Amino acid sequence: MECINNRKFGKPTILSGILFCLLNSFHITIAQQIQSSPHAVEMGGGTTLVGSSFYGAYVRYIKDESTKIAHGHLPCPGHKEIIKLFPNRMYGKAVIFYESGSKNGIGYKSTGVDLDFYYTLVKIGKSVFINLKAGAIVSTDKISARENNNSQLASNQLNYGLLGGAELEWFIMPKFTFVAGADQRFLFNNNAPLNNRAFVYAGIRFNFVKKIERMF
Repeated sequence: MECINNRKFGKPTILSGILFCLLNSFHITIAQQIQSSPHAVEMGGGTTLVGSSFYGAYVRYIKDESTKIAHGHLPCPGHKEIIKLFPNRMYGKAVIFYESGSKNGIGYKSTGVDLDFYYTLVKIGKSVFINLKAGAIVSTDKISARENNNSQLASNQLNYGLLGGAELEWFIMPKFTFVAGADQRFLFNNNAPLNNRAFVYAGIRFNFVKKIERMF
């Protein structure tokens, strides 16, 4: 595939061709990164401000092979810059969680999913990494209210929101990584209680490769 670079086309056509090349470069880069990237599973739990939570997760590390991927595929302007957005400092995590808690006579049980992305800021020694965390949440909250010491089911509510925090990785063995972190969750359903939820957690990650090379 070649970029459109003929002067007989107008500027909009040239710009469209460049944009098309960039989007295709982005698509091929991400696809190859995913196929060649190390992956892992993770389980853990922790405490919230008003209760507890448990989770399971699937983790994908983004592998930096920008030179190999870029060379010979789409020699379009800007494709190397796009690839540089996805270095070894990043990984993603898909999380399924269960959370329960109560406050001021209102209790909830929440089941949902997170889609989180992480960026490494600090490396300590050869095996410890500190990462920034950001993501999105979708969950179903089962709300109950207490009146006169009787528990009454109020409703099941769909909730959604954003989260931000930090996570520590400690590669204790080639196949196992200890993780610990904290995040603040902001939920947008105004009818649900406790829309600002904080979570402190720890877990163990099992890596499907002999060794994950984390570059920094």
